[in-house]
Amino acid sequence: MNRILFLALVSTLTFSTLVRADDDSPGYDAAVRELKADLRNSEPPPPRIDKTLHIEAGAAFVGSYVDASAGGAMLTGFDIHAGTEIYTPEWLAEISLRSFNSSRASGSASLSMDEYDAKIVHQNDLQKTVALRIGGGLSEQFLKTTDNGGSHTSQATAFLAMVGLDKMFTPKFSLGPDVSYRMPLVGGADQKASLDASLRANFHF
Repeated sequence: MNRILFLALVSTLTFSTLVRADDDSPGYDAAVRELKADLRNSEPPPPRIDKTLHIEAGAAFVGSYVDASAGGAMLTGFDIHAGTEIYTPEWLAEISLRSFNSSRASGSASLSMDEYDAKIVHQNDLQKTVALRIGGGLSEQFLKTTDNGGSHTSQATAFLAMVGLDKMFTPKFSLGPDVSYRMPLVGGADQKASLDASLRANFHF
């Protein structure tokens, strides 16, 4: 009888200890909530999407060798351009107005030209502040030929391909050279091809 009472007493004390320990420990739901909170805190924040529209505009000095039916000529002029990002900073849509002074061709005629360009440019960072520019597009050319018989203008739509560099000096200003080649696709009785180089100054907004 004494042994039975002793076993009952030990069982009661053991059960009381287990109940007290269970009351002192966090419940299952609390443990799950704590685990979820820890996982949320350990997750990296979602990437920020920059919805700001970045625009650039500027001017350039341009030298172009034009091969025409009247002969070849080295023309100098200026370029006014503007561009904006296409979804990402790596892709740009650019338009430009180019005008060249009159210059004597290899024959007796003089040549002058105006161009309107539209192109897509991809920029790839070579260094933190230097980007490689590669692009292509279309150019509408108006080549004026003047000789002893008077003057006439030939219009052509040309394919253009370009490559260049862009060096950021400040977050708002960059400078760099471009080289481009143009080949008439439609029209252009007088135009054959042209190769030019420019030094571009760009302001970023």
